[in-house]
Amino acid sequence: MHNSLRTKHYPRARPDLTFRPVEGHFTLTDRAGAQTERLSLVAALVWTYCDGRHDRDAIAEAVARELPDAGDDVQAPVTALLAQFVRQGMVS
Repeated sequence: MHNSLRTKHYPRARPDLTFRPVEGHFTLTDRAGAQTERLSLVAALVWTYCDGRHDRDAIAEAVARELPDAGDDVQAPVTALLAQFVRQGMVS
């Protein structure tokens, strides 16, 4: 649920993570190579907007625009992915 009284959060990806396509999927790897996270197409797209300039709503709009087959309600999956990224310490 969006609360308009709260300050908007503009997620920013950790700078030590490398995002890249690998054999038909996408990965995030830390600089030390100790951790690799495999991302779905939707998660990869969400990740590309974690640049500190887009809030959750803007990211959801971008996903809906770029992946029209994802359906009309992309807000919930985008919110869940962002929460997962935060929990895993991948974005601030």
